[in-house]
Amino acid sequence: MFNQIGSLEHAGKILNMLGAKQKIIGENLANVDTPGYTKKTMNFSDYLNPDMNGLEKKINAKFGKQSVTGIENTGQTVNMADEIIDMQQNSIMYSLASRRMTSAITEMKTAINMGR
Repeated sequence: MFNQIGSLEHAGKILNMLGAKQKIIGENLANVDTPGYTKKTMNFSDYLNPDMNGLEKKINAKFGKQSVTGIENTGQTVNMADEIIDMQQNSIMYSLASRRMTSAITEMKTAINMGR
C-alpha cells in the first residue's frame, strides 16, 4: 500500500535538499569574480532511500552520489553559464518535488472527505 505520509516526508526532504543546492549555486554566482574562490558543489543521493521512486532517481542522476552534508570545493573556477544552467535545472526539480507534495496532500484530502 502506498503511504502518503512517507511520500510527504520524501518530498519534504527533497525540497530541503534542493533549496540547499540552490543556496550553494547562489554563493558560487556571488563569488564569480572573487580571487581565489573555487566552485562549491553539493550532492545528496546517498541521503535518499535505496528504494527510490522516479523523482528521487532523477535527482540522483542529476546530483551524483554523496551525502547531503557533503559540500565540497571542486578546486575549479566558477563558470557563470554553468551555474545558471545548474540553477535552472535545480529550479525544475524543485517544481517537480513541489507538485509531488501537492498531489499527495490532495489525495489525502480526498480520502478524508470520502470518509465523512
